[in-house]
Amino acid sequence: MKNFIALILGISVVCSCNSNDLNNDDELLVKNDSHRSMEKKTISIYLNNWMSNIPDSKNITQISIPGTHDSGALHDPVVGPSYTAKTQNLTIKEQLNIGIRFLDIRCKVSDNSFAIYHGPINQNLKFENVVKSIKEFLQNNPSEFILLSIKKEDLKKDNTNQFAKVFEEYLAGELGSLVYKDNKIFPSIKEVRGKVIIIKRFSNTSKVGYDANSGWVDNYKGDFTIYNNLSSFTIQDYYNIDNLSNKWELVENQFLNASSSYSTSAMYLNFTSGIKKNILYIPNIKTVSDYINPKVKDYFNTSTKKNNGVCIMDFAEANYTFPVINSNFK
Repeated sequence: MKNFIALILGISVVCSCNSNDLNNDDELLVKNDSHRSMEKKTISIYLNNWMSNIPDSKNITQISIPGTHDSGALHDPVVGPSYTAKTQNLTIKEQLNIGIRFLDIRCKVSDNSFAIYHGPINQNLKFENVVKSIKEFLQNNPSEFILLSIKKEDLKKDNTNQFAKVFEEYLAGELGSLVYKDNKIFPSIKEVRGKVIIIKRFSNTSKVGYDANSGWVDNYKGDFTIYNNLSSFTIQDYYNIDNLSNKWELVENQFLNASSSYSTSAMYLNFTSGIKKNILYIPNIKTVSDYINPKVKDYFNTSTKKNNGVCIMDFAEANYTFPVINSNFK
């Protein structure tokens, strides 16, 4: 099945384009040509509600989902080199509007609430602001769902389970009205439209959300699997990169692993992000994204595979989210 992609710019003329021409407000037309019937079907897709064109019956593991790594990290240290903490140019709201549906939120407890950090760098963002952006987005786009990964971003022992207690307080508030409550099997898209699916990267006993904390292997050069009761995450998150081509090989292999899996109990998380040290041994995030992101775009523009898992990137733009989204309609 072949696709023809076109961009409508508020006029009746259909022009051919590529993903470099996209912006947040663009409408995409995907034309599917059936070789058997020769009938043509055209569907309109907007980046802010692209899931509206995914069938209800599809499991959330059976599609390609664009995501961001360290989604709230828009700031570097006040003093020091650039791109040592900053991973995104777009706000949470802007990311959602260009099609991002996996958010990676890193938190520390501050005054009985979550503050967003990347490592030791405060991002001047509160978790309640993240929740507000998500709530407003889902109210305006009820066809969508969001995978929300919450990670405890400090290594201090939490003997009083303070992090988990603050999380429970958020669940008792605005966040609780948004979340999908089951955590046994991965649901169909119909079950989670307008909802948030929590992925927990911290220790707690809450029955809300899926555990991805126990068994996470830091900086593993390959992929590993975390098993829940009736579901699993297979993860590629090699980030301290010495060779960029080796990183791309891991990313590409994870896409292939996801697309060859027909299990609705397995979700594939593929972090395309990382850091690479320069000649002065200073780590740089953008060195990696500048190399990997174009390769991700080229891969999705040429691949005919659909269920590629969750593609989690730094410095997300519509140019990069669109090819991932479009793979669902090939």
